[in-house]
Amino acid sequence: DIIQTREAGKNFDAVLAGTGNRSHPNQTTTTDKFYMFRDFEVNPSFHGSSGTKVPDPLKESDMYDATANLIQVGTSYEQATATASLASSRGWFITLEQTGEKSLSNSVTLGGIVFFTTFIPSAEVTLCEPAGGTASLYAVRLHTASSVFHFDTALTASLTKKDRILPLGSRLPSSVAPHFGDDGIRILGVGKGTNGSGSIPTGVILK
Repeated sequence: DIIQTREAGKNFDAVLAGTGNRSHPNQTTTTDKFYMFRDFEVNPSFHGSSGTKVPDPLKESDMYDATANLIQVGTSYEQATATASLASSRGWFITLEQTGEKSLSNSVTLGGIVFFTTFIPSAEVTLCEPAGGTASLYAVRLHTASSVFHFDTALTASLTKKDRILPLGSRLPSSVAPHFGDDGIRILGVGKGTNGSGSIPTGVILK
């Protein structure tokens, strides 16, 4: 997913991508992640007659590790430190923390919110068949990777790290499917929850 956006006075292309081996959905020996890369090379640049300037490749060390969601749930000091680290980075990443959890389909970004699904294989399944696992939907802020909706069933007043994730049951998830209607934009098949109550039939509405 590629999104043209602007933050702190800077234009950039947000390049969003998750990792995961589609040929081996039940593999549990790798650690996969979801990334948001900031590509500031939005205008052509040249070295005189030598041709197009090629920027240095990005490394994971250039990225901010947003896995713990400290920008949202940390202490005042942790939030300030995390905000400064993110501002000086070339993007963020979230480590998919469940054993074998991986991203196998495209993400969708709507209204500054990134939606993507993951698959967690069952520990009992050893064949390379897309069965016996569970699916999850993630919803995070494009610029900060913080939680957006009260997906967690625990009735907490504020959003937490767990609110990034909505369980989707036993299935191999497809790409996120948006629906554009007269009353707003819905993500088909999922809900935004109401103060931690989980999924609701009407879906996520962004107006």
